[in-house]
Amino acid sequence: MKKQQYRKKILILGLVAGLVVPAPVVPAPVVPATVYDLPDTSFDRLDIDTLPTARLTVETEPADALVRNLSIQPAHKNGMALAPGTYRIEVSAQGYDTREEDITLKRGDNLQVKITLKPSIVVSPPPPPPPELDRTYTDTTTGMEFVYVPEGCFTLGDTFGEGDGDEKPDKDGVCVKAFYLGKYEVTQGQWQEIMGKNPSEFQKGDDYPVERVSWDDVQEFIGKLNRQSGKQYSLPSEAQWEYAASWRPDGSKARFGNGKDIADPAEINFDGRKDYKESYSKVGVYRRKTVPVDSFSPNALGLYNMSGNVWEWCQDRWHDSYEGGPKDGSAWESGRGSVRVIRGGSWYNYPRVVRAAARGRGTPGNTNGDLGFRLVLPVH
Repeated sequence: MKKQQYRKKILILGLVAGLVVPAPVVPAPVVPATVYDLPDTSFDRLDIDTLPTARLTVETEPADALVRNLSIQPAHKNGMALAPGTYRIEVSAQGYDTREEDITLKRGDNLQVKITLKPSIVVSPPPPPPPELDRTYTDTTTGMEFVYVPEGCFTLGDTFGEGDGDEKPDKDGVCVKAFYLGKYEVTQGQWQEIMGKNPSEFQKGDDYPVERVSWDDVQEFIGKLNRQSGKQYSLPSEAQWEYAASWRPDGSKARFGNGKDIADPAEINFDGRKDYKESYSKVGVYRRKTVPVDSFSPNALGLYNMSGNVWEWCQDRWHDSYEGGPKDGSAWESGRGSVRVIRGGSWYNYPRVVRAAARGRGTPGNTNGDLGFRLVLPVH
């Protein structure tokens, strides 16, 4: 019997003979389905390769990374037939940061792409201090209290995507050795004990932070204190300061120096007026002055007022970025300029400036009523 011929119209609506259609990555305008008029042939001889398909091959670095097409149900296979459209491709591997890319395929494409992953900066919960070391230390000359900051590696810079260009994260990471850091900002009483005078603008009591002290003044204070105590106190490096300010037990970074991600004027001394409100802050009191150094709650290390109250001098010279800086957490002393780093923001500043990643600078002779410091002591 003569085989009957049919002229067939095939409406491409979805999955046809193994053709994979992506789920939309983002909402997109509806495109009318297309009707393709095929020549007279028997349906069982239809060749899928004659349909408007595309193919995608993803090469990865490292080569054994896992590739997933998040826009379709079947597992991704290099060279598989795909309908034209945009696909969300995820590449992951142990020890590397996961990466997602949107890849658009047009009809007839046989696209090859290479996706390279960046090694992760592994931040594990730091070890406890060795048995022979105490978690706190008190200087017998001044009564200054210090807390133990464990060694660890972290990303120096703004990891929240909110900062200025000079806060761009250090892509290689920084690893710091354990150290002791002042539990509080150096007080007016402690400064008076060593220097015999009090230069502060807000002279409200011995437990208020000393301010109106320049970087040069602080170096003189440290020299006298070291001679009297026999210790090796110094200003913290910028890396030490940020590591301690943003430290969390799980290895993540906090936005603010009290260990939290929301700045609340009830918990930090800064300008909390509504004109300066951010998505990560609350509106509240603007005190216009310093508060005692033990005000509010400390962060997980036991450090007080790492955000707000007074700016704090660091040992480092100012550089416009972290590129080329030390990777061991030491102070970046090289450079032509004399300008020094200050961190933490103050009672005078708005929420953006009191973030743990925010940076400031001042000439070594500069003094102000919102500029103080705290000290670091090496672990021996």
